[in-house]
Amino acid sequence: MILAHKLPNQVLRLIDRLDGPGAHFFVHISKNADPGFYESISRDVARRSNVSLVERQWVHWGHFGLAKALFAAIEMAVQDGVRLDYLTVLSGQDYPVGGRRLIEETLGKHRGNTLMEVRRIPSEIWGQGGLERFRIHHLRLAGREVRFPPFSRRDDWLGQAARTMGGIRSMPNGMEPYGGSSWVSLTYEAVEYLFEFSRSPFGRRTLRFFSTVLHPEEMVCQTILMNSELSDRVYSRNFRYIDWTSHPKHPQVLTVQDYDRIVESGAFLARKFDETVCTAIMDALDQVPLGVHD
Repeated sequence: MILAHKLPNQVLRLIDRLDGPGAHFFVHISKNADPGFYESISRDVARRSNVSLVERQWVHWGHFGLAKALFAAIEMAVQDGVRLDYLTVLSGQDYPVGGRRLIEETLGKHRGNTLMEVRRIPSEIWGQGGLERFRIHHLRLAGREVRFPPFSRRDDWLGQAARTMGGIRSMPNGMEPYGGSSWVSLTYEAVEYLFEFSRSPFGRRTLRFFSTVLHPEEMVCQTILMNSELSDRVYSRNFRYIDWTSHPKHPQVLTVQDYDRIVESGAFLARKFDETVCTAIMDALDQVPLGVHD
């Protein structure tokens, strides 16, 4: 599944690089992407029998759009009968490290396990342990970010009053909260489970809860699967290379200076790349020799 909103030529290059026998692509273009971008991708997709366009969602940073798009792709895959070994989620600015071979080898070594970064919440990597992500409502109203109850993040008496009067939420039905990267590789067993879960009464209530969670795409699959009978079939690594050193909210755009770190990381996908900044790094990754991680 490719989540994209810009750089149409780069998205098509990504599809071409990953294409081959047995490959099927679910491409989601956010509703707030430039109309010309959607038209460009649509024209190309019309010529490909193994590419499906996912129902478009509004995508805003930190809100439910990406998670909703993922569940739309899951529904499409199951209902259309697309039999998958894995559903791997990536952005339009991802690129493979050495092509399909390394991806297939890595998935083959871990066959039967979902590859998904997992941390129990609270976790030291997130502010307030990540609890603030779901204990209060995170809304988007009239184009603005709104938290309810207001002032609940404050440490003074006003924050304490807001938390007392407004209530602090817990996970539905006592579920244990988990989080991690949104870039996952789901087994088909996990895909079917998430599909059936989303259609159950409890699942619908749970997804409504996540619709007011901050960055739900970094929690929803982890929480659902780790509270299920599939929890022992989750391998807590996603084999992605992402450089967060420049900014805590936005990953570094990778260039040829990052080549060695990418190749030596053991990752089969890396992000993010931007053809307007550096195409040479993608050219170089096309030439990564087989067996580089052996």
